[in-house]
Amino acid sequence: MKKLLTLFTLLLTVCSGAWGDPTQTYDLTGYTGSAIANNGCTALNGAYVGRRGSTFTPNQTYGLATGSGSIAAVFAVNQNSTITIILNNQQTSAKSGTIYLASVSESYYTDCTNGTLGSFPSTKDAQSVAVSVIKNGNAGENEYTFSSSVEEGKYIVWWSSGIASNIYLSRIEVNAATPTCTTPTIAVDNTFNFEHKGYKVTITNKEGETLKVSTDGETYTTQTSPYVTYATTTTHYYAKSVKSSYVDSGVADENVTNTFDGEKKYIAWVYTKGYGVASYAFATDPMVIALQSIYNVVECDGGTSAPKNDWKNADLIVCTEAMQGNNNLSNGMVNLLDGTVPMIGLKVYNYGGSQTRWGWGTPANPSETVYGFTPKSNLYKLLDGITFENDGTIKLSTGRYNSEGQKNVVQTVEFNGKNKPADNVIMGNIDNNNDAKAVMHYSATKKYFGLGLSCDCWSYYTPNAITLVKNAAAMLIAGENLTTEVANVPVTIGTSGYASYCSSYALDFSTTDVKAYTAKVDKNEVKLTKIDNVPSGEGVILYCETPGTYNIPVMTSAGAVGDNEMVGVLVRTLVEWTTGGKYNYILQQGQFNKANDGYLKANRAYLSTTYNVDAPGAKPLTIVFNDEEQGEETDGIKSVQGSGFTVNGEAYNLSGQRVGADYKGIVIINGKKVIRK
Repeated sequence: MKKLLTLFTLLLTVCSGAWGDPTQTYDLTGYTGSAIANNGCTALNGAYVGRRGSTFTPNQTYGLATGSGSIAAVFAVNQNSTITIILNNQQTSAKSGTIYLASVSESYYTDCTNGTLGSFPSTKDAQSVAVSVIKNGNAGENEYTFSSSVEEGKYIVWWSSGIASNIYLSRIEVNAATPTCTTPTIAVDNTFNFEHKGYKVTITNKEGETLKVSTDGETYTTQTSPYVTYATTTTHYYAKSVKSSYVDSGVADENVTNTFDGEKKYIAWVYTKGYGVASYAFATDPMVIALQSIYNVVECDGGTSAPKNDWKNADLIVCTEAMQGNNNLSNGMVNLLDGTVPMIGLKVYNYGGSQTRWGWGTPANPSETVYGFTPKSNLYKLLDGITFENDGTIKLSTGRYNSEGQKNVVQTVEFNGKNKPADNVIMGNIDNNNDAKAVMHYSATKKYFGLGLSCDCWSYYTPNAITLVKNAAAMLIAGENLTTEVANVPVTIGTSGYASYCSSYALDFSTTDVKAYTAKVDKNEVKLTKIDNVPSGEGVILYCETPGTYNIPVMTSAGAVGDNEMVGVLVRTLVEWTTGGKYNYILQQGQFNKANDGYLKANRAYLSTTYNVDAPGAKPLTIVFNDEEQGEETDGIKSVQGSGFTVNGEAYNLSGQRVGADYKGIVIINGKKVIRK
């Protein structure tokens, strides 16, 4: 459409300039002087005529003889105009050729006035008009108009030698035309700009003309050229130039696509492909896809050159590899680590000795502290959702170094009572062929988290590696210091007053309104035993009379508990009805129900026991408090059970008054406390 509009404007300009009498006319006939010397130039009725290559004499009656070769006329145009030339045919046959029009400099024009015709401009910079038939061989005048108008200035007309002699350039007519503004240009930088959260767009127009910009093609605003803006969403830009007494220019338009969600945080995903083999394209990389569900992930080409400082304006940088190797890149990435923006490196080696690149981030470099786990460490959040191998390792990759079943796995020892990483290293990898240990580590001062995916294997990562990066990204973007010790953990109690729970941290319930209990099934009774200190990874039942969220203090450690049939889970876990000869139950609204082969949320617990409620004669499970836990309102054994369970015997409230079956709240039946709903 914009091409059609421009063509229409152009045709209108040309046609309007051709109407009426010419504004200026240069008559190239009537010459009475002597022959014009080689490369010479002489005045003729306001123009300057000459020839490159030999002497010639213009024809007094008909003008400049085209057949003579490199002959030209140089003339002035004093306003925006169209140019028409008149050829006079004194030959009896049809002829063809090309005539050219181009602008010349003031100095070129001055040389002509002083008698020297300079070299002709390049034809690629010229307008041309084709002369295909001249009066079908009949003598007479023929008009040819150049299609585009010209501005005020100095110009030259010359022609090809294909036009035979006896064809003469008789006149040049300059027809005033309404000036037309020049169409602006729109340039788009396809490199995402993190500072402005968009793509840079630069719109430029001709000096002296007014730039108008629109994003809907209808409403235009005046802008100063060059106009620089950023497409933070998908935006269509329109631009035109206007000027008083000029025809408006054509409309330039450009659609800039930006599908990022401005409400999400931005990750600079830096592909550094100087080392290793990239097995995933950006669009199919499973780690990228996982992060895209939460963040805007922008592909950045690290190559082997120094990184862009604009990456520091992202909310997080993820560098895929080349954490050693190319100096420009690796040293440049280190320079970005000034505490301004957090970074995650997928390929990190524990290089020692002469391997100094990125050595600041490894245990081999004592100048940079690499933090390990402590009993209250915030680092435990990194392991939320992780699946451990039977030997306690965490498999990160299925790449080539995994052939022995020992490569690319995080080594752990006694963490959470089962596995725990070694001191001063978050997690350390088995040596690979290059005698280098890949590590997971964190630098608090530089906001850096490194993931130990060794060469070639970073692009074959497991769901564990994806989970670790997602957890690290969430913590780093939120500004959390992974080495901070956690003071307390929030737990939420619903309207039933009960919840199952499991934490990565040892917790102290002794000073809180929330009570923690272990559970052991005796016949059909789930007997609860109160404990004040709960070890990390232990499954418990929580009870509080008032629903809400409570902060539970974190302890350095807690002693082992007694016989407990509550099984805690730290990640979302499938709980089947039967496993290993035991039957599993889920706590729901204050009562235990059969597990239905569904998933239990992270930080929950389920009951696993040999009691089968489906066995002949079996009774429903009843929650009771152990007789060692004395109530504050009354002596004796307390019990609690959910709705829908029928209890035999008379019921009494806490004041000793007998109540009916419709009474709601805590009642005593057969000497046990029961909650009716």
